[in-house]
Amino acid sequence: MADDDSKEVLNEINPGEMFGVMAMLLNHRRSASIRVEGRNALLAGIDYQHFNDIDDFSTFTLATKISFFRMLSNNLRWTLERNKMELPDHPLVGRLRKLPLYTGPKNTLEELQALKNLAQELAKLLNDWNASMNSASGDWMSF
Repeated sequence: MADDDSKEVLNEINPGEMFGVMAMLLNHRRSASIRVEGRNALLAGIDYQHFNDIDDFSTFTLATKISFFRMLSNNLRWTLERNKMELPDHPLVGRLRKLPLYTGPKNTLEELQALKNLAQELAKLLNDWNASMNSASGDWMSF
């Protein structure tokens, strides 16, 4: 929702999807609210600190953290790829192409670090993309 009192729909999320990701990865204040219409919903809140500390496995296992950051990275990349399809000449497309893909050993601490870094870089890029689309001039070409 646009704000807590608004009825404007900014996005619809499907079962299993997350919201509040940008605030979490960029350490910003939460700016999203959610409203459910027409059906029941089960929401789970997770303290990001349990995932952010990649050396602490007292709450979540390595495999769980890797799955979490894979999902975050895939969701963010999908959003950016959709944006790229709509605006292939956007100046930030080049940054998307330059993001590294992890090719090392799977299910390791090294992969977890790479996935966490990728998720943060994707979130920064999406934040910049959104800012360019909401710029005062409305001209993303000058971004």
